[in-house]
Amino acid sequence: MLFRSARTDQKGLVTLAQGGTLLLDEIDSLSLSAQSKVLRLLQEQTYRPLGSEVFRRADVRIIAATNQNLQELVDKKAFRSDLFFRIHVLHAHLPALRQRRSDIGLLSRHFIDEICKSAQMPRKVLSNAALRRLDEHDWPGNVRELYNTLQRAVLFTPGQQIAASAIDIGMMRGGAGLHAPEGVSEKFRSAKQRAIQLFEREYVRQMMNKHEGNVTQAAREAGKDRRAFGRLAKKYGFPNSSVEG
Repeated sequence: MLFRSARTDQKGLVTLAQGGTLLLDEIDSLSLSAQSKVLRLLQEQTYRPLGSEVFRRADVRIIAATNQNLQELVDKKAFRSDLFFRIHVLHAHLPALRQRRSDIGLLSRHFIDEICKSAQMPRKVLSNAALRRLDEHDWPGNVRELYNTLQRAVLFTPGQQIAASAIDIGMMRGGAGLHAPEGVSEKFRSAKQRAIQLFEREYVRQMMNKHEGNVTQAAREAGKDRRAFGRLAKKYGFPNSSVEG
């Protein structure tokens, strides 16, 4: 897919998924206009890259994910019924995290490694007490809540081992916000800087993925100057990002 703010051609998700699988996460959040494009992709197996006048053949397997009841959205006219029936071929229900507690430890170790790598921090591990604390929580926010909880724990753990006191689940139940758990000796300024860096990195990543690398569109949604957002994109691992003049 080519976008107008690029200095070099950038392939879109459908192009990158050719011959493989394309995951459409949170398909319920698509606008009705975007849903019609997905429907065309499924029905005709064709797509038109942004900026192109030519349709291309798509050879992709589509997997759609949602945490909403699509049938209810169809009844409310918030989701196209024709698209619903197109994607509702094979249906797999993933139980809530609290119903598969054996996955909590495995997911936690994976997320911690991912967070440490992304933040360029030394690898950290969970203490047994911290793991028990994670296992005791019901996780109403499922995997995303677990990831965010571990991100805070990693951020406020200066050493290698993450203690139970760093597992700040309380803020998910109406706490005052991001704060350092007891026992943290890190200087306020450095802790604040790392918190900002982690937030920036994750925010930029989500915006760039959502807009398929289009800095102008990502900056517009973020409410930031596009040149400033472009510099952030390069800072956090999008070296091919560019901004129109």
